[in-house]
Amino acid sequence: MSDRTLIPRKILFGNPTRALAKLSPDGRYLSYLAPLDGVMNVWVAPTDDLESAKPITQERIRNVRFYEWAYTSRHILYLQDANGDENWHVICADVESGAARDLTPLEGVNAQLNAISRLFPEEALIGLNDRNAQLHDLYRVNLLTGERTLLQRNDGFAYFITDDHYNVRLAVAPNIDGSMNVLQPDAQGSWQMWMHIPYE
Repeated sequence: MSDRTLIPRKILFGNPTRALAKLSPDGRYLSYLAPLDGVMNVWVAPTDDLESAKPITQERIRNVRFYEWAYTSRHILYLQDANGDENWHVICADVESGAARDLTPLEGVNAQLNAISRLFPEEALIGLNDRNAQLHDLYRVNLLTGERTLLQRNDGFAYFITDDHYNVRLAVAPNIDGSMNVLQPDAQGSWQMWMHIPYE
């Protein structure tokens, strides 16, 4: 028998004390993931008073695993599903008021947070498979109202690449052999081959 002390399982597999620290775009706040009643949530503190950190999200069942600051420096965006169904929703939490808004309140729909831009601080690009379960159309979504506008219909792409002006610059399409085609939109709304990435 070995007399070595085993590392407790909760150390190996449990939640960290702190994780994923980030600064707000204006530098006023520090955020991080930490447990709230045993569930990982987003905590926020002024950078000049870190001891006053408080939880901005109030998840009680499923850990928050990912979050992002919006360029308002007042809103935090994070993903959450319902009891592990993997139909992710994009939630917008207001750091100052504590209010949370589901930006994608659609039953059975999977949402993706695709992009944010400092040029449009009150908007985010969000992918939704509401039209076709296999494909995510790209929407501009207002963080304050939840209003969404279709930016790009998806007719067979894995994902889109956009610029800071929320223009779709490239689309990536998978092939059955594992290679990828990268296409550019032209002025007529068609897609032209820009690059082929072979299977490796």
